[in-house]
Amino acid sequence: MSNRIYKSIISAKNGSLIPELLNGRTVESRYNPDRDAEALLGSINSKGCFYIVTGIASGIFINKLLELNPKSFIICI
Repeated sequence: MSNRIYKSIISAKNGSLIPELLNGRTVESRYNPDRDAEALLGSINSKGCFYIVTGIASGIFINKLLELNPKSFIICI
């Protein structure tokens, strides 16, 4: 039994690389995952120093969070 969940890495319409799940779906937008990550970032308290992120996916959101708050600690589940 395999414990893989990703089939491949594909390019979104904006050129970002995102993982494709075994069922053909993606966790992130196939069009502009950067825009979606920025929108999500705008909905949280960016003054925090500790974050729990459920899922890494392409890491776009995590990178943007670290750009905004480089000294923060992030646990990814």
